[in-house]
Amino acid sequence: MKFLYFGDLHERSTAPEHRTDDFRLTVNKKIEEIRALGEKHQVRAFLQPGDFLDKPKVDSEFLSEVVKRWGFSEIQEQAFQLATGEKTNADLAKGLSGYRPIVGAIGNHELYGNALRSYPRTSLALLEEMGFMHLPKKDEPIIFNDPSGFSVAITAGHYDTKMDDPSMLAVYLVEKKLADFHIHIVHGYLMNKDMGDLFPQIGRAHV
Repeated sequence: MKFLYFGDLHERSTAPEHRTDDFRLTVNKKIEEIRALGEKHQVRAFLQPGDFLDKPKVDSEFLSEVVKRWGFSEIQEQAFQLATGEKTNADLAKGLSGYRPIVGAIGNHELYGNALRSYPRTSLALLEEMGFMHLPKKDEPIIFNDPSGFSVAITAGHYDTKMDDPSMLAVYLVEKKLADFHIHIVHGYLMNKDMGDLFPQIGRAHV
């Protein structure tokens, strides 16, 4: 069983101030490469560590573009065609075989004031409600089962205010595996030494 992990995408509709390239074209090429690698290696899902979006709320037109780029709208259209009789169950199963879900964590850029309580008001929450994004919790894993008999649990530690205080170290840790293999994704600052007041972080952690 394979998964493909890609870093903070920071999807946004406008180019950063100092970018001189065709920003949208560059991002599109990156996503095409990720999807092509997923197809080539037949991964079960894409894993992302948070900050999939660059801000809490993006306009609906751009959100629609994001969904289309990852092939999610194609799956919805095929399901509709099944309902209208244009496609059969076998057609739908064939179409679904090439789709790979996105599983990950909530990043600080996707929240208002870095507060997890604001999550229901965000664009990422809408993507999760649609079934486009899957955001497990530490105690609510997503389990992938392999035909050979083993399982892989995916969990996440989502960003929140004061998350990187040393008292919150448990967010980063897996005390007990929830499947044969366990992948835990966290969005935060975990350093191998104390960085002082440079930025909030958990320093000198032994994990």
